[in-house]
Formats: sequence, structure tokens, C-alpha cells
Amino acid sequence: MKLFKIENGIGTYWVVAEHPTQAEEKLKTILDANDYGFSDKRKAVTITVIAEVVENNYLTGKFLVL
Repeated sequence: MKLFKIENGIGTYWVVAEHPTQAEEKLKTILDANDYGFSDKRKAVTITVIAEVVENNYLTGKFLVL
């Protein structure tokens, strides 16, 4: 799992997912279900990996402890 920072025309969001496309879909699903903002503004403009889950107790780079 990874922590992604997703920026779109509505704001900045933090999503935990395996892949960037999965993170974008999770966010879009919530925004669509709540009819939040204009639909054309819900599309991700930037997706950035902020941290990754520690695997096998091996700490390197950006850490995400779940």
C-alpha cells in the first residue's frame, strides 16, 4: 500500500491504495457519490507518492506504517 497525494480542481486529497489509478478511482467514486464539486473538476491533475508501507521490517525512503 502507498499513500498518495491527489490534487484536482476541487482540492488536495490523501488516499491509501496499491496503485495511482486505484487511488484516483477511490477518490473519484467518493466525489461522484456525494456529487461534490463540478464533475470536470474531479479528475486528478497530479498524483504524488508520499509514502510506502514498510515491508519485511526494511526501512528505506518514505515510510508508511499501518
